[in-house]
Amino acid sequence: MKTTGLTLRQAGAALALCAVAAAVSAAPVSDSAWRTGNYPNLFRYHNIATTDKAVTDKVTAHYNQLFLTGNESTQRLMRNVGSNQAYIEDINSGDIRSEGMSYGMMIAVQMNDQTTFDKLWRFAKQYMRNSDNSFIWHVSKTSPYGKINNDANAAPDAEEYIAMALFFAGNRWTSSEINYLNEAKATTAVLKSKLFNTGGDGGFQVYFSAAPAARWRFTDPSYHLPAFYELWRQWDVSGNADFWGNAAYQSRYYQFYGAHPVTGLYSEYTTYYPGITPGPTLPDGPNNVYGVMTVALAQKAGVSAPQDAHAPMFFSDAYRVINNMAMDFTWFTACCADESTETGISFFGNMEVTNSTRQLDWISKRTDLNGSYVSGYTLDGTPLSDANYKSGAHVAMNAVGTMSLQNNDTLAKPFVQALWDQAVPEGQYRYYDGLLHMLAMLHASGQFKIWGPTSAGMFFDQSASSTSEAKISYKLRNSTPQAQSNLKAYYFITTENGKTPVVEAVSTPNVTSLAMQQISGNQWAVGLQYSNTLQPKQAVSQPDVFRVRYSDSSTFDKSNDFSQPKAGTVESANQLAVVNTSGKLLMGDAPDGVAIPAPGRYTIRIRARGTTGQEIISVTVGGTQVASWTLTTSLADYVVSTTLAGGINVVYGNDGGTRDVVVDYADIGGVIRQAEAQTNNTGAWGNGRCGGGQFTEWMQCNGYIGFTAYK
Repeated sequence: MKTTGLTLRQAGAALALCAVAAAVSAAPVSDSAWRTGNYPNLFRYHNIATTDKAVTDKVTAHYNQLFLTGNESTQRLMRNVGSNQAYIEDINSGDIRSEGMSYGMMIAVQMNDQTTFDKLWRFAKQYMRNSDNSFIWHVSKTSPYGKINNDANAAPDAEEYIAMALFFAGNRWTSSEINYLNEAKATTAVLKSKLFNTGGDGGFQVYFSAAPAARWRFTDPSYHLPAFYELWRQWDVSGNADFWGNAAYQSRYYQFYGAHPVTGLYSEYTTYYPGITPGPTLPDGPNNVYGVMTVALAQKAGVSAPQDAHAPMFFSDAYRVINNMAMDFTWFTACCADESTETGISFFGNMEVTNSTRQLDWISKRTDLNGSYVSGYTLDGTPLSDANYKSGAHVAMNAVGTMSLQNNDTLAKPFVQALWDQAVPEGQYRYYDGLLHMLAMLHASGQFKIWGPTSAGMFFDQSASSTSEAKISYKLRNSTPQAQSNLKAYYFITTENGKTPVVEAVSTPNVTSLAMQQISGNQWAVGLQYSNTLQPKQAVSQPDVFRVRYSDSSTFDKSNDFSQPKAGTVESANQLAVVNTSGKLLMGDAPDGVAIPAPGRYTIRIRARGTTGQEIISVTVGGTQVASWTLTTSLADYVVSTTLAGGINVVYGNDGGTRDVVVDYADIGGVIRQAEAQTNNTGAWGNGRCGGGQFTEWMQCNGYIGFTAYK
């Protein structure tokens, strides 16, 4: 992802944000879910619910009411069509919207309800998808479910949620009928080619509508979903990674400029932030909010009543922006929000903390209606006369927004409590309120998750600040469509100055063997052998944790290691290669030009010296010699890799005069075995004869020290 530097104005703003958010606690989010796999349960964190079961039961009950078992007239949103299709009805408008279908699919995949997901997808594909793979934004709710007013244009926020839901479905489930991942990529392709502005007036920013070109000149802050774009950067890599990386960057930056500096509120629509090449020197528009719309501009762009009046206001669409920031913070940018750098992901983490805190703090002080806030304002905080009510959707999104708050439990808890106490929306307005309520319940309960295609889901360095080691947590996951057994994963490192790395198990409940092996030169790999049988999409229940360091405990440079998570970025577990018993690469990747080790290969490292510098030792495995070296008079490492099985002997073969050998230890497959602890030393002098010594690292005669076989 290529970006330019910040202007002086931008850099100053970045520093100001860092100062506001300098004190960052570990709660409720202290590191990104992408790195840790942890998602906060706000209801438990704030002691609102006493058990995990209470939270799960409530989420399930709310889902059932809105989707499966609720009264059709007053509660349920989903309508079945025949036995294998369904749609989400916008009750108030009396139609079917791509927005609702996309939310329904996302909720279903998060609830692990494949039957409901497939029903919604079949309907959307048959009745709402255009020939270019975009989706008609609304259709009739009566058969044959045709487009309304001959309008086949798309609302791109739906394509974004549909694509993300399809990616998650493809990573969670298998289907003989639906190729979820291909459908996901078809949807991101139309997003990229037709539904994002790639021009100079707002590159890499999503359109509000796919209506004719004259109406393309504005966007919707709530359509900006940098967390989704970041995942597509990782997963939709066929020439698209740079595009989605830039989209994520631009949207995060856009959110910084789009917030009112006092209230933190966002408008329904805005013109484009021109991007960072070149960036503006000052925000424009009223109240120093960049790109704010006017009613006249909205009308010119094609927005009709009553939406045109709300275009410059904080209203229904704008409720979602704080949700989008909190999702991005939780998934990605929380990893670095305690850093004070001016660029990159730490800047955005601080921005999301600051903007969310500002908006929720301002809302918490409103007493505009019966001692409570209302659901519509001008950006500077004047209540809207037609929004003097408290929307269930607004309540829901504010609760999610608290995930971005740090050291603000007093501010956060009332918003989370309000969501917990809120009944499932019913009646005429239950479409928007109900769907956002359900999305918020999933986020706030820690059940709205990244469902990844990588072999590990996530991995991360548990000792990121350490200069002497990397401590890696890795959770093997079968992302292939077939059951897999006896897989082996490789973590790749590059050593410096001829140093020798070692690996130590910390907690490896799933690994039958853990070994460091040299591939060539300074390229090494940690091999993790698994005996588990994993079904498609299945992961091991616990991560495996191991530590990599140098044998002399010197500084360990992790920055050039292929598989090492880089500070301040997101890293995919695709940086680890996973092979089957034949050595075929099934998942992940290896460094360019580096061959994945052959199956069963492991490394033997002998630490030894001679007394004259003429001594020769060799290593045999199962009786076959695999290496031979002439020693020096200083302890040094002698390394060989092999696939042979059997007992391992260090053999001394040219005894004579003052020649003697000291073997410090043998490192076999990453496990160090001290020479003086071995019971079989036929080269040791003792009791007046060769072979008469025992439990020593010395060999004064031709002979060998025997070590147990690699396992």
